[in-house]
Amino acid sequence: IIKAEGKCMGYINFDYKGSNGFGYDPLFMSQLGSFGEISGEEKDLISHRGVALRDFAKKLSVYLKEV
Repeated sequence: IIKAEGKCMGYINFDYKGSNGFGYDPLFMSQLGSFGEISGEEKDLISHRGVALRDFAKKLSVYLKEV
């Protein structure tokens, strides 16, 4: 079993900011701005999914070298 985890610190805003993304992206405020304001590339760098996927890829690479 390979486990990976990602976290993205931020808060929920009361006003929508930006029109990018989907769902609650314009309400979620990160250190770069709302997920509705930043680019997809910026979001991937800091989002919990992006962080977890990079962590998983690193662990998978190590695992495959050991097998």
